[in-house]
Amino acid sequence: MVDPRPMPVADHPPVLTPLAFAVPVPLLWRVLALFLDCSLAGFAAWVILVRLVLPQTHPNAAGVINDQMNIFYTEYQRVQATGDKPKFELSDEAIGIFQDAGNTFFLTLLVYFSASELATAGSTLGKRVFGLRTARWFTGEPPRPIESLTRSLFKVASLLFFWPFLLLVNTLPALAHASRRAGHDHLARTCVTRTPLPAPVADHRHPADDEE
Repeated sequence: MVDPRPMPVADHPPVLTPLAFAVPVPLLWRVLALFLDCSLAGFAAWVILVRLVLPQTHPNAAGVINDQMNIFYTEYQRVQATGDKPKFELSDEAIGIFQDAGNTFFLTLLVYFSASELATAGSTLGKRVFGLRTARWFTGEPPRPIESLTRSLFKVASLLFFWPFLLLVNTLPALAHASRRAGHDHLARTCVTRTPLPAPVADHRHPADDEE
């Protein structure tokens, strides 16, 4: 005799897959958003450098830079007149000023990108203007703190240091991959999308959530 009662259905956790529903964001919009973000963060870094950092570390920074420019101009005129090889050298104090400037811009941009994404569920001011957000690649959720810090660290480093090699390493994956994910997205397992936040689901872990 057949049992009329329905068979119990096992409650399987949802299988997490890459964001196939997320339309890849054109690189132009990402570049424009990045330009706006860098302009805002760069201005903030410049104010911090001029108002806070240099007055403490190099009070005569303006005079040092002016003297260095005069030296460069004099050397340029000599090279033009004699045809000799140029000998441009920075003074130790000028090197210190440029190092302070690099550190200030790096830390300011890093804090800006990381804090903005964490405070706005994946967006920055530039991304919000163009309706974009950063999402975890397998769930569509906002990036975790470590993921946001990882992608911001690699992105800022590619913009400021080891240029243009690191910038090419970071950009080429976005040009070659259909998802338009940059190197920092692959490293942090994130993507940039226009899709809204996904509806909350039961907290089931899946191996695909931790490895790509």
